[in-house]
Amino acid sequence: MMTETEIKKLMAAADRNLLVNTSYPVYPEGFACYRSTKDLFQDTDALGVYLHVPFCPQRCSFCEYTRFLHNGDEETYYLSLLEEQVQTFLSSHRIRLLYGLDIGGGTPTVLSDDAFDRLMILKDRICQLAETTVPGFRKSIEGSFTTLTDRKLETMAAHGFHRLSVGLQICSEVLLERTGRDNGSMEHMLHVRQMAASSGICRFNVDLMYGLPDLTEQDISRTISVITLLFPDEVTLYETRFNQNFQSHAGITRDLQYTQYSQYFDLLTKAGYHSVFGRNTFSRFPGEMGMSSYLESRMLDGIAYKGFGISAQSMSPLGLSYGTCKDASVARMPGIRALYEEYNYALPPEEIAAKYVSIALYSGSFRLSALQRILKADPLRFYDPQFSFLFDHDLAKECKDGDTVLLTRTGFRYYGAVGALFWSKDQKKRLLEEMESPKN
Repeated sequence: MMTETEIKKLMAAADRNLLVNTSYPVYPEGFACYRSTKDLFQDTDALGVYLHVPFCPQRCSFCEYTRFLHNGDEETYYLSLLEEQVQTFLSSHRIRLLYGLDIGGGTPTVLSDDAFDRLMILKDRICQLAETTVPGFRKSIEGSFTTLTDRKLETMAAHGFHRLSVGLQICSEVLLERTGRDNGSMEHMLHVRQMAASSGICRFNVDLMYGLPDLTEQDISRTISVITLLFPDEVTLYETRFNQNFQSHAGITRDLQYTQYSQYFDLLTKAGYHSVFGRNTFSRFPGEMGMSSYLESRMLDGIAYKGFGISAQSMSPLGLSYGTCKDASVARMPGIRALYEEYNYALPPEEIAAKYVSIALYSGSFRLSALQRILKADPLRFYDPQFSFLFDHDLAKECKDGDTVLLTRTGFRYYGAVGALFWSKDQKKRLLEEMESPKN
């Protein structure tokens, strides 16, 4: 049981370490003792599915995901590997209930037309083998304005995609040039928006970045003006993560992230988008979360998810795994012969609970029922000192539904530190040791 002094010390250490966010574990080497060849999905037949397409037209410097410059020869080879990985899994695993299916990257829409058609067929195969889907099941795919064509929009709609998430990120010419990003013309963006709606895509989401050094209030206001013109159904805010590989990220601070999020939150809610402070997703429709069914089930309820593709992450009640080439930083796809779980960890409930809370805090909240299912114990008693501290210091509150724990405005400023309170003992120990090392 943690004392209040220990909690304060841990939160201070977590707040100082900019690598502490919704990612977990922060110290992967601490999972070495859990390496296993066990099939983590041997008893799991209710899950979400994610397909990772790692190619992009350019490599934006702020991006933390595994992605490579698009190459026509490589895309064909990669899809063959992806199809083989999916087929291997489906030949020995049943999908009784499919919670969601997302395709992301990278930029899936950078694929050639033939390769994109092939990706759609692979997606169809997964959905056809699923015995049933959850109510409100909504497939989602990511894209960029510069790679979306009328044909691709019509194709994804014909294959049942109800949601399209397009990256806008920033509307600052200085930052676009500095980060190596191209959003295309306003005319083309409006055309993409109109074509998506006419094709039958009923949820059009636009991604934005916050926490970028040198992003001004004027830039944020300009971005909201573009949002007003595009009139997307949903908007998602992504925090710019501290990345040790890029010097341009040296100016990132917790206060910068909080200030820019607050500015976006106020302007988006004023523009008619619904959310709660601390949640990164916004919707024009009251009562909707503004995210795909895959993300909603994964982040809110801790439902198992299976990722296919380079560096894809998977989680089940038994543990966590990461696919081939996790954290690859090369520009071109390395010469690999198969896609598989390169890192496979059979985890105790304490580690799975920590992973769930970290992911869930992307939405500014987490659910006691999910923790109860993972821990097989009352979470309010299991984490009694943590919850007492959070509630007593107005960092979080228990909602009227008796299930949701929601961060307050103050709590969101320290959301990484709040999440660290639920880390395993080993991860907490490593965090404190790092803070106390001479270099700090």
